[in-house]
Amino acid sequence: MTPKPAELSLGRKILFSLIPVCTLLLVLEGGLRLLGYPAAGVEPAGVETMEFTFPLEEWRSDDGVAFLERDPVLFWRPRPHLLGHNSRGLFGPEIAVPKPPGLYRVVCLGDSCTHLGPRPYPQRFGEILEHYRPGRYEVVNAGVLGWTSHQGLKRLLTEVPEWQPDLVTVYFGWNDHWLAHGLRDSQQPVPAPWREALTRLARHLRTVQALASLYRPEEERSQPRVTLDEYGANLRAMKRQADRLGAEIWFLTAPQAFDRGVPRFLLESGEVGDPQRVLEMHRAYNQVVRRVGSELGVLVVDLEREIDAMAGEKETLFELDHIHLSDSGRTLVAAMLYARMLDLGKLDRP
Repeated sequence: MTPKPAELSLGRKILFSLIPVCTLLLVLEGGLRLLGYPAAGVEPAGVETMEFTFPLEEWRSDDGVAFLERDPVLFWRPRPHLLGHNSRGLFGPEIAVPKPPGLYRVVCLGDSCTHLGPRPYPQRFGEILEHYRPGRYEVVNAGVLGWTSHQGLKRLLTEVPEWQPDLVTVYFGWNDHWLAHGLRDSQQPVPAPWREALTRLARHLRTVQALASLYRPEEERSQPRVTLDEYGANLRAMKRQADRLGAEIWFLTAPQAFDRGVPRFLLESGEVGDPQRVLEMHRAYNQVVRRVGSELGVLVVDLEREIDAMAGEKETLFELDHIHLSDSGRTLVAAMLYARMLDLGKLDRP
């Protein structure tokens, strides 16, 4: 009688079934790499693949490294020591922690209107203060392009306390009301470290990149990254955190020149839904800044209204996108902040 062959255990069955699958994947991966996929040697990995109004992979250092990296709390942030950013990923020189005795430190939270220049307004504000009283004041540029008030609040809660600010300025609004790619900022899941590591590894696999390029589901974009109610809640939370830190906080409205025209790239990229309502939407977010500031007794530096009143000069204060400040616009905002410091008696005498 022929003995009955021993039946394989479930574990061995699974193992043996995985061998041909893994072999096939290895062959596909090797073949794609030999063929030079993706084209031009561009390997999408990291935050540079995030969809936004412009391709973030264009922002690279001289050696081709993308200057933004993913962050589990802040979503993305500048890499340290690239393109003028210090060891903390802040645009500008190093800052001392703990804060030196006698130093009055201003932290400027914001988006690209705060972050970028050349010589962005926080830098110019700091230069004015340094001229007035050398070594007594310091202005930290804590803005990051593409950020909303949601991300600014996260930075204020997690990183800024260590910097010991005396004054925090808040300049958001634009990215808050751009339409979300899928989930709103407050709905974004915080990935577990192991899942983030696996995701990072997967992005380097050519088979994953090829499959992702084949499957691009239609995306419904109907809600802003931060709703009006969330925007107000974020500002209130910033005020509470500033109080806990013993710091003063100022809110800035975001000026615009959309009454001179809405830039075409916003209409083509899907950042706005109805181009006829984008100016109305932006003004609604600025109105939240005014209302919350009034409720909480926070100083509102109303850049929008002050610049709107400069009818003849207004267009010269913005870049061609009518969002970002021009060279003269950045100088003007720095001067306005300095004037508030003078008015409130916050500048000690030499």
